[in-house]
Amino acid sequence: MATLSQNLGGVEGMALGSACFERVGRAVALTIGAWGIGSVSAGGHWWQLGLMVVLPLLWGASGSRRAAWAVATAYYLAITRGLPAGAGVFFGGAAADVALGYGCWLLDALLLGGVWALLWGRRARAWRAMAAVIILAVPPLGVLGWGSPLLGAGVWFPGLGLAGAAAMLGLIGAAAGLMGGSRVAGATAALLAGSALVANVAYRRPASPAGWVGMNTHLGLLANSFMAHDRRQEVLVRLARRQLAAGARVVVFPESVAGTWTPAVAAQWRPVGALGYKRGRSVLVGAYYWVGGWDAGFAELGAHASALLSRQPIPISEYKPWDPAHSVHAHWWRPGIGHADGRRFGYLVCYEEVLVWPALLTAAHHPQVLVGVANDWWARGTHLPTLQHASAQAWARLIGVPLVSAVNL
Repeated sequence: MATLSQNLGGVEGMALGSACFERVGRAVALTIGAWGIGSVSAGGHWWQLGLMVVLPLLWGASGSRRAAWAVATAYYLAITRGLPAGAGVFFGGAAADVALGYGCWLLDALLLGGVWALLWGRRARAWRAMAAVIILAVPPLGVLGWGSPLLGAGVWFPGLGLAGAAAMLGLIGAAAGLMGGSRVAGATAALLAGSALVANVAYRRPASPAGWVGMNTHLGLLANSFMAHDRRQEVLVRLARRQLAAGARVVVFPESVAGTWTPAVAAQWRPVGALGYKRGRSVLVGAYYWVGGWDAGFAELGAHASALLSRQPIPISEYKPWDPAHSVHAHWWRPGIGHADGRRFGYLVCYEEVLVWPALLTAAHHPQVLVGVANDWWARGTHLPTLQHASAQAWARLIGVPLVSAVNL
């Protein structure tokens, strides 16, 4: 009897060990898969963003909260993999700066993954997944929420605007629910996939607006010296005047290339504004404004003279709510809408291109053109500039409008 009991105990131990090994192996495989999906999704082409919908599938297949955290964290680490190198360059390039970049990269992914982990459960997976996406799409956590599967809305449901975003949210929920064996999730996924096919067949890419020109530049880091800054303004002003003389109706320059919009800088650009006003044309140039704190956005010159402010500067490097005196202000709920050439245009400034709520807020105001600008001198050699551009393209597809982009490297 003792021998029989020992044998049974050994068999039970082996079964438990085998089950544990299987759970660990499954979690590792799902985590590796999540890294792969994140890497491919951020590959630089707008259509690759549609693969982000696989994240809720992998999350839904996770067998525990810890496994769900590992899956989501691996996904976000892959999506943002260029951040350590880019942040290191931005902050100065020293070893401590690179270490800061790696710290930001890891903490951001752990935080975003942590939301998915907290909402993981064996029941109501569809609703839980949709809740995670919504929480990470709007402020305050939405400030860090790049890499959202909602970026794929323009791939799956082009031209449908906010309705397309809602359909994408439903598809995300259905993908998570499939892993729980839900028949409703399966039927919903099939219906939405069919709708996505119809939307893509029916979609027609809008023509670029005549006379709208995006000026890509290679000016690098904004110079600190007065003479270098003055020379940069002279180059930009000549480019703007040349484009207006050649018949451009709207000229778009990259984010912050004009530096701080001081009276001296405004004086250098005044002839451009006068020429644009005379001909009914506009120039948009990225700039910072000092208003007892910093604002970022565009100076719009010419037919419509105004300051258009960004909604969300990039955290830590620009957006520092813990240090208001040195922070660039966030304007979360501005619509991101301007007017030029008789059209209403929406705009996304740099980091906003990879976030959700700025794009959807702009979409709600029905722009006719989408303008996307960035200053990515610090991210050269990483995948971040192509991820931004692909995201802007996907948002333009979702809204069903042409994209005019301008980037400084």
